Amino acid sequence: FMKGSYDGINGTIASNWELKGKKLNLTVSIPVNTKAKIYIPTSKSSSVKEGKKAISQHPDIKVLSLNENETVLEVGSGTYEFSAIFNN
Repeated sequence: FMKGSYDGINGTIASNWELKGKKLNLTVSIPVNTKAKIYIPTSKSSSVKEGKKAISQHPDIKVLSLNENETVLEVGSGTYEFSAIFNN
C-alpha cells in the first residue's frame, strides 16, 4: 500500500494505490479547477474501471494514450477509484 499527497495552488492532490495479485487499485483526488493525467500501468485499457464502470462509460474521463506499458487518462477535479489488471 502506498500513499502520497501534494499541496498545489488549487488544493491538495492525493493518491494511494494497492496491488493485490495482478489487480491494481488506485484512488486519486484532484482539487477544483484542476485537470490531471493519470498513468495506469496496464496495456489493457478495457480492464480499467472507475468505480464499477468501464472508463468508456465515463464521458469525463479521456484516454490520452495507450501503449504496451501504460494507459494514460485525463480527469478533472474529483475523487476517482480506479482498478485495472497490472502489467509487470
